[in-house]
Amino acid sequence: VRKAVEMLAQQGFVYIRQGRGTQVMDFKATQKLGFVTSFSETLREKGAAVTQADVRIDTVPAPRRIAVDLQIEPNEPVVKIERVTLANGTPIALMTNFLLPSIAPGIEKRIGGMSGLYSFLESEYNLVIEAATDFISARDVTGSEAQRLQIPEHSPLLVVRRITHSGGRPVEVAILLIVAEKYEYSVHTKERPPRSP
Repeated sequence: VRKAVEMLAQQGFVYIRQGRGTQVMDFKATQKLGFVTSFSETLREKGAAVTQADVRIDTVPAPRRIAVDLQIEPNEPVVKIERVTLANGTPIALMTNFLLPSIAPGIEKRIGGMSGLYSFLESEYNLVIEAATDFISARDVTGSEAQRLQIPEHSPLLVVRRITHSGGRPVEVAILLIVAEKYEYSVHTKERPPRSP
């Protein structure tokens, strides 16, 4: 039996957690990078029930990197939204969004029923999302992140930094820490680039 479970784990059908048993891998979502879709929307398209937990919202001084991405001065106020995203009851990502306060005034009083940030901003604030740039990397999970995501320490994470544009300017920066085995990105490319003579 142990050998069979190990084979299933190698093929990605189950996930073995030391001290917690074996978990059936119920899905792996793929986000195609041709359209601006949110993490939650991609999970729902895969058929997952998406919920948010431990939602925290505050106005904070913009960290330097976020200020650069939003094209504002460091320490200018931004709205920071943190949460754990769950798919079918299992934590799958830690999400942090930094918004310009002008695009969503009073959001802290209205965010209670939010199921996805983009759809919420579109429906509640008439925000038109025009484009986004994603920077994707990978790293190991830290101890506190592992606890919140309920995964072993040193598990791999996909790290996505997204800059979202509306009205011709950046309005939001998202930092996603995603359990790598549950999510992937798909990029379709065409043709070779022109070569200089």
